[in-house]
Amino acid sequence: MKKENRTTAIWVCRVLVHVGIAGIVSGLLMIGYFLYKGNFTTLNSSFEASQGFYDAYDTMMTWAEDAIWIKNNVAPNGTIEEDRLMAVDFTADNGNTLTLHYRLGDINRWYMKGVTIFDDPYADYVQLMKEKADTQEAADQAEAGAQATDGAAAEVQGTDGTDEAASGSDAEATDASSEAESYTWLEEEYAPQEYGSLLEVALNNELTVSETSQLNRIVRDFIEDTGDRVSQFYQRKDQLDPANTNFRYFAQDEDGGIYTNMEGISTIEDAEDAVINQADMMFYCWNMSNGAQQYNFPEGSFHESAEGEMWRRNWLSRTDQGDDWAVVTAVDTTYSAEDIFSLARKELDSERPLFVVGVVFLAVGGLMYLICFLYLTFTAGWQPAGEGCRLYVIDRVNTEMSMVLFGVLALVLLWGDYLAIVLAGNLLYTPDDVASAVVVISAAAVASNLGLMAGWLSLVRRLKAGLLWKNSLCRKLCCFIWDCWQARSVTLRTGLCYVGFLIVHFFVYHVMDSFWLLLVLDIGVGAFLLWRAIQKQRVNQGIRQITAGEVDYKIDTTHLRGDYRTEAEAVNHIGEGLSNAVEKSLKNERLKTDLITNVSHDIKTPLTSIINYVDLLKRENIQDEKVRGYIDVLDKKSQRLKNLTEDLVEASKISSGNIKLEFMPIDFVQLIWQTNGEFEEKFAARGLNLVCSIPEGPIYVMADGRRLWRVVENLYNNTAKYALQDSRVYADLKADEEQVVFSLKNISEQPLNISADELTERFVRGDVSRTTEGSGLGLSIAQNLTTLQKGKFEIYLDGDLFRVTLTFPRVKADSSEKTEEAVSQENGENQEVIMDAGEKDAH
Repeated sequence: MKKENRTTAIWVCRVLVHVGIAGIVSGLLMIGYFLYKGNFTTLNSSFEASQGFYDAYDTMMTWAEDAIWIKNNVAPNGTIEEDRLMAVDFTADNGNTLTLHYRLGDINRWYMKGVTIFDDPYADYVQLMKEKADTQEAADQAEAGAQATDGAAAEVQGTDGTDEAASGSDAEATDASSEAESYTWLEEEYAPQEYGSLLEVALNNELTVSETSQLNRIVRDFIEDTGDRVSQFYQRKDQLDPANTNFRYFAQDEDGGIYTNMEGISTIEDAEDAVINQADMMFYCWNMSNGAQQYNFPEGSFHESAEGEMWRRNWLSRTDQGDDWAVVTAVDTTYSAEDIFSLARKELDSERPLFVVGVVFLAVGGLMYLICFLYLTFTAGWQPAGEGCRLYVIDRVNTEMSMVLFGVLALVLLWGDYLAIVLAGNLLYTPDDVASAVVVISAAAVASNLGLMAGWLSLVRRLKAGLLWKNSLCRKLCCFIWDCWQARSVTLRTGLCYVGFLIVHFFVYHVMDSFWLLLVLDIGVGAFLLWRAIQKQRVNQGIRQITAGEVDYKIDTTHLRGDYRTEAEAVNHIGEGLSNAVEKSLKNERLKTDLITNVSHDIKTPLTSIINYVDLLKRENIQDEKVRGYIDVLDKKSQRLKNLTEDLVEASKISSGNIKLEFMPIDFVQLIWQTNGEFEEKFAARGLNLVCSIPEGPIYVMADGRRLWRVVENLYNNTAKYALQDSRVYADLKADEEQVVFSLKNISEQPLNISADELTERFVRGDVSRTTEGSGLGLSIAQNLTTLQKGKFEIYLDGDLFRVTLTFPRVKADSSEKTEEAVSQENGENQEVIMDAGEKDAH
C-alpha cells in the first residue's frame, strides 16, 4: 500500500507542479498589471490619490487647452468662421519673414481631403506647375524661375559646368547639387491668399530649393495642425459641457479674456469661491503673475514639485496667450456625470482585487511549485518494484547530447513565452483583458515548465544512477585516449600508417596532381583492407565454431599474417584446453554415476536381509520393552536407508538418462485427491490442516503416471517434514485452455536462509541443521522428473513462506481417448528426448 501511495503522490505532484507554475505566472501578471497602472501606492488610498485620477485630470486640462486655442483662433464667437484668415509664418535663411494667409474653410476642406507631400526631382515639379498654369505667361514665368534656380545651382557648382568650384569646398558643391536635384513639395488644393501657388512664393522671394522644401513642410504641418484643431471643435465642446463632465475650469488671460465651462461665473475670484466653498470639489487654483496657489489635492502630488511647474509652463505655451494667466480647475468628486473620471474610478475599483488575487496566486502557486519540485527531485528515478533508479530512454542518451537537446528545447519554449508575453501585452488595456492574458501566458509557461522539468529530472536520475559522467561523451573520449595509450604499441603503428597515408595522398593530389597515381594508391589501400578483413573473418569463424561446441575445431593459420595469426593460434590452444576439460568432466561424471550405482546395489542386498530379519523380529512375541524399542529403531533406520538408496539410484538414472517414461493421459484431479488421502495421517500427526482448492471434473495431462506420482509424493513428503506444526497447507489446482498449474504452499518451520535454486540442488535441505530425516534429493528428483515430462517446476520463497508450482500442458478431453498405438508412438519420441536430456545433464 505504501508503494501505491507513493506512486499516486508522484503523479499528483507531476500535475500540481504545472498548476503551481501557472499560479505563479498568473499572480505575477496580475500584480504587474496593477503596478503598470501605477496604483501600488493607492491600495489603501482614495481614487483622488491614484495615478488614474491624475491621468484623467491631465487629459481634461489638455482638452481645456484645445478649447481655449479654438476660441482664440477659429471660433471666437462659438462657431467656425470659414472666411477667417489664418496666418503661417516662414523665416528664410537671410532672416526675411514671409507671412502667408489661408482661409479657414479652405484649410478645413484641404485637411478633410488629405494632405499629400512628395519628394521628387525639382524639374518634375516645375513641369507639373506648367501644366496647371492658366496662361502661357504663367508657364513661361515658372520656366524662367526654374532656369534662375538652376543657374544659381550652376553658379555654386562652377560657371563653366566643370568640377572646378568658384568658391567653397567640394562638399558644399555636392550639397548644392543635391538640393538642385531633389525637392519636397505639396500637392496644393488651395493657394495662399497673396500668391497663386507656393512655387510662385519661392520665385517671387528668390528662395533656394532647400528653403522652398522647408516652406512646403511648414505649410503641411500648419494645415494638419489647424485642421486637427478645427475637427476637435465640436468634440471638445461636447466633452467640456458641464452636463457631460465632472471637470470645471475657469481661465483668465493677461488681457482679461475669459475661458470657462462654469455657468454664471464671470471673475476669477467668483470661480475660486465657487470651488473652494463646495465640499465635494477637488480644486487647484494658480496665478502665474504672482505664483499664488490654492489646492486640496493630496500631499505630495505633482503640483508641488518641479515637474508641476514645468507642466504649468507647458500649458501656457500651448494656449499661446502669454504668461500672466489665472486658472481655476476643479473636479466634482461625487462623479455624477459619466466621463473619464468616473470610468477611471470604476477601473481602479476593479483593479484592486486583481492585486490581492495576484498575491494569493503567487504565494499559493509558489509554495505548491516549491513543494512539488522538491518532492519530484527527491523521488526521481523511484520505481515500485525492486531496487535501483528507474531510467527512461532519454536518460540513456549521452549527457552532452541531452544537454544540447534540452538547451534547444528551452530556447524554443522561452521564445514561445516571449511571443506569448508580447501577444498578451498588446491585450492589456482593461482588467477584463487580464483573463485572456493569463490564459495565453500561463499556457506558454506550463509548456516551458514541461520541457524544463523533463530536463531537470533527467539530470537528477542520471546523478542517482551514476550516469552523468559514466554516459558522457567526454568520459568516452577520455577512455578512448587512455585505451589508445594502453595499447600504444598498436595504436602508434596504426596512427603512423594513417598519417603516412594522408601525407602521401595529399602529396600526390596537390603536388604531383596525378589522378592515375592517386587511383592506384587508393586501390592498393583498399585491397590491403579487404585482405585484413578476410583474415579477421577467418578468426571470428573459428571462435564461433568453438563457441557452438566444436571444441576440436582448428583455425587454418596458413594464410594468416601478423596479429591475426597470433590470435588464431591462441584460439586453437583454447579449443584444445576446452576439449581436454570436457573429456575429463565426462570421465568423472561416468565414474560418479558408476560408483553410485555399484554402491547402491551393494548396499541393497544386505539391507534387504536386514529389513527381512527386522520384520521377523517384529513378529516374535517379545515382552521386553527395551528390546522392542531397539527393534523399532532398526526398522525406522533401515527403511530410511532403503529410501535413500532408492533415491540415489533414481537420481543416478535421471542424470545418466537411463530412465524410460511411459506417457499416457493422467487425470491430475484424481491424482491430487489420492495423494491427499495417502498423506492424511502424516499431516494429522503434525497438526497440518490441508486446505484444497481443486476444480470438479477431470483435468488431463500427458505424463508418466508412476513418475508424476513420485513428483507429487516428494512435494507432499517435503511439506510433512518441514512445514510449521499446527499450520495450514494450501493445495491449489488451476487450469485454462493451454496449461494446468498445481501449487502447494506452507509456512516453513525453519528459517529459509537459502535461495530457491539452492533448494533444488542434490543433498541440500531447507533444514540446514539436519535435525529431520531426509536425503536432500527429493526436490532435485522432483524437478528433473517434471522437466523430463515437459513440465515446469518452480519454487518461490518469501521469508518463511514456501511455495512450489508444477505446470504441465493440458490435454483436451477428446485427446484423453487416444489409441494405444498413438501413445506408444509418443512414448518412443519422448524416450529420445529423455536420453538427450540425460546426456546433457551428464555433461
